Amino acid sequence: MFNLKIKSLTFISRENSSTHALINLFKKTARIDLLDLGVKYWYYPDKGLQIIDDQENKEILEFYTL
Repeated sequence: MFNLKIKSLTFISRENSSTHALINLFKKTARIDLLDLGVKYWYYPDKGLQIIDDQENKEILEFYTL
């Protein structure tokens, strides 16, 4: 088991973060896709991070290995 590598980690925030707070924390995103009404996918390929920003729910941060 110790030889296995973690490929991804998903974190659901406790509080809703504002768009301004996310930009301050992670800086400018490489790309933002709007796939559903009110749901945005923010991509940070250089950080191995994708943020799912849902206006009605809490943000989901998905970290993955590069």
